[in-house]
This record gives sequence, C-alpha cells and structure tokens, in this order.
Amino acid sequence: CDIINRLNEVSDGDIKQALLCYIEANCYDGDFTIANVAEEFNMSLPYLSQYFKKLMNRNLSEYVTELRISRAKELLKETKLSIKEVAESVGYFSVNSFIRRFKQMVGCTPGDWRDRGSA
Repeated sequence: CDIINRLNEVSDGDIKQALLCYIEANCYDGDFTIANVAEEFNMSLPYLSQYFKKLMNRNLSEYVTELRISRAKELLKETKLSIKEVAESVGYFSVNSFIRRFKQMVGCTPGDWRDRGSA
C-alpha cells in the first residue's frame, strides 16, 4: 500500500525514470524477467505492460532486447570476449538464441558484426 500511495504521489516522469534505471541496472542479469520489474514496482504484469507501452511507445521486452543488443555490440567492438561470453554478459543463457536475436535486430551475426567493426 505504501508503494502504491507513493506511486500515486509522483509524476509519470519520476516513475518512468525509476523504471528505466531499474531495467538498465538489471536487464543484463540472466535471471532478469519482466515479472521482476512488476514485482519491484508493485504492479501487475498486464498493468506494467500497458503503462510501459504508454510511456515508451514500445513494449518492455522490445526495450530490454534493444538494451541487450546495444551492449553486446559494444562488447563485441571493445573486447575479445567470445560470442558465448558476450551472450552471457548481456543476459542470454543460450548462445543460439543470442545469435538469432542479434541477427534479427542488426542484420548480421555477432561474429560478422565484430569482423566488420575491426576491418
């Protein structure tokens, strides 16, 4: 109840900032879930989904994927970590899932992206 009362007292901008900070601080953890976010902010999953979409004009899972892929691109460019290590560093348990999602988002595989960046 206290959290709900505090949420009612603060503006959408404050909640948005808190949500984004929490997500950015935790989304690279392999155990991160949208349910964690809902629990942290004392919201139901459907309410959080609607609220986030209203604030950001995209859904929360898309936002998390964008953050993870963006961080992966940085790691691929700046480190010598293996593709598997990069995948794990940005929250993917499966390297195959990571490669598939990376290719969907970027248009090439992580290995190809790294090779292009170092050429």
